[in-house]
Amino acid sequence: MTPTLHVLTSIEGRELEAYAYHDDPLEQSPCGESPEAQEALGALLTWSNEQARIAAGEPAPVVQGVLDEATREELRALGYLQGH
Repeated sequence: MTPTLHVLTSIEGRELEAYAYHDDPLEQSPCGESPEAQEALGALLTWSNEQARIAAGEPAPVVQGVLDEATREELRALGYLQGH
């Protein structure tokens, strides 16, 4: 995957700006409203928050979900699940 965005942040990490790498190499026009930029900025913010929690010694959040039967079988075959 070729990066298409440059993301800049303030030193405090409170402000993010995204620029289209190929269309705006001099970073003159932020493209933060585009769906691609919103997705990238959201992922970066999520990652940054997770890193801050880890650095503070907080436990990782528990994610619960429903596994389909095919996934359960694969996990059983790998030894991660037991039983039926």
